[in-house]
Amino acid sequence: MFDESRPERTTTTIFQDRSSLPVEQATVAASDVPQIIRKRFGAADDPAALFRIGPILELIDRPTDSLVQSGEPPVEIELIRYGDVASDDVDDVLPCFFEGRIRTPAQVDALVDAGADRPTVLAVSINGTIRAVTRTYQLDGFRDRWAALVPESSFRPGKNDVQFFVVTGTQPDWQLSRCTAKGRQN
Repeated sequence: MFDESRPERTTTTIFQDRSSLPVEQATVAASDVPQIIRKRFGAADDPAALFRIGPILELIDRPTDSLVQSGEPPVEIELIRYGDVASDDVDDVLPCFFEGRIRTPAQVDALVDAGADRPTVLAVSINGTIRAVTRTYQLDGFRDRWAALVPESSFRPGKNDVQFFVVTGTQPDWQLSRCTAKGRQN
């Protein structure tokens, strides 16, 4: 949609529910939405930029052993979507999407000295490197839930070491508190 190397569109149509709405090019050109999308997800010619999102971008691609590991008891999470086995068959889908919920929110609140109103920041590590940083949702009824997407290049064929951490502290003194996962599903 925003790829500037493609020919300019003469018409734009927005599809919503079962109807469509034509939009004049001048409206699209005057919109700041393309710039907002580029700022959030990066340039179209940098596919890896899609994965450099989240609350603490500086942690992405850092080795987990380069950060202080908290001595606190592990935080328990429940995994809803999870996978750690990757096939080398190019037609197979890789387990790049993770989703879960925090099962011990009081323990997290104590770790981050937050309240129920602040999100919990989590890091997803694949084979010893942080590949995604996310946070719990801020919607009522979903404050213990989170989701993360990692690049396919994070995986090697076979079983991978996938770990989850609660991130506490501030730059440069971030700390990782290990999570134990229940309900792992491939």
